[in-house]
Amino acid sequence: MKNKSNGGVWIGILIGIIIMLLVFVGLFVTGSINYKETIISDNKQISDNNQSIDSNISDEENNNEEDIIGIYNKESKNEYSYYKSTVNITDYTDSTISFNISTVHGKDEENVNIGEVKGIAKKIKENEYEFEENIEGNISRITFKFSNKGTYQYLTINESYSNNVNPYGGHGVYFASEYEKEK
Repeated sequence: MKNKSNGGVWIGILIGIIIMLLVFVGLFVTGSINYKETIISDNKQISDNNQSIDSNISDEENNNEEDIIGIYNKESKNEYSYYKSTVNITDYTDSTISFNISTVHGKDEENVNIGEVKGIAKKIKENEYEFEENIEGNISRITFKFSNKGTYQYLTINESYSNNVNPYGGHGVYFASEYEKEK
């Protein structure tokens, strides 16, 4: 008799685990939770990096324009690559922001390609700006989206180039990422 009741407990535990796994898979499939890979490979094409960056940060429509000015950073390092990018928002008006982006990307901190772009981005909607430039018939577009999460301020940058080549940086240099504002 003792073995039968222990077997029932184990069956109950297994059923509970299966139910939890099914719930987890259901949440993943419906998009309630997601997986985002953060490793960047030097072999990926720039067009992969130019895809929209998903942001799980809720936008606050009450962003003060004055809060936008400042320095935003992103840095990542692993055994295969090193990436560091800084965005400096220096000025704003009712319809524009002035910016400067400096980025390095490469195998390690000593072996990097560099990129830099500066200009004026036009407001396209609340907390969102766009810089567009025509260079020898190729359209370059960089968008800036500002958001808050609690006391932290973020900037999400997306970029696209009509010929899939970033004219502002060396091989593998990209600006598209999520940046956190310095305090």
